[in-house]
Amino acid sequence: MILSIKALHGGYGSTSVLHGLDLDIGVGERRAIIGRNGAGKTTLLKAIMGIVPVREGVITFDGSDLTRMRTHGRARLGIGYVPQGRQIFPRLSVLENLRVGGVGSGSPDWKSTLDEVMDEFPMLAEKANALGGSLSGGQQQLLALGRALMLKPKLLLLDEPTEGIQPSIRDQIVGHVNSICQKSGMAVVVVEQNLDFASAIADTGSIIVRGRVVAELPTAEIVNDRALQHKFLGV
Repeated sequence: MILSIKALHGGYGSTSVLHGLDLDIGVGERRAIIGRNGAGKTTLLKAIMGIVPVREGVITFDGSDLTRMRTHGRARLGIGYVPQGRQIFPRLSVLENLRVGGVGSGSPDWKSTLDEVMDEFPMLAEKANALGGSLSGGQQQLLALGRALMLKPKLLLLDEPTEGIQPSIRDQIVGHVNSICQKSGMAVVVVEQNLDFASAIADTGSIIVRGRVVAELPTAEIVNDRALQHKFLGV
């Protein structure tokens, strides 16, 4: 397993959101995290990154105990994170945004990784000197993805990557993620409301209800089962 989460409890202040959650992700596996709003999906990713504190339970990544590790330490172990809302640096250029990811990786080879990311994302190369805040929402999402890939991650966390972007950019994200996974063996955990998008990236979906994983099913089955969607997702 590249990621193993056991009996995880966590939340914000006095409010608990995760209630004994268990999740295992294999090397190179691509998993979708699916559930209603407020189920704990984003909180799960933040707990993996150390943004939300763990009250009980254990998170292990590639043999290392992450449970009390600081966020930058987790990133340097090889976890890339694309947060909900992108959170790029709007007053830095595209190139500077990517350099932040490279320097944050702690790798002496990050400049060669920058060339790889520019090759993978021609739009970022074309707009290298443009301010991040001048990009469209979809372009900012590609920048956030490129910045995370500057870590050369073993595991990529994507939080609602299709939120507020046009279908053409969604297709590009699918293409980029699938291509990189095939070349590098990177694992992916994606939180996503768009089931078609989730199934285009992930083979398996973990359904979260009230801070616990209650079912793990092929994403194709989730997409095609309206009764299941109504039961767990309210659609």
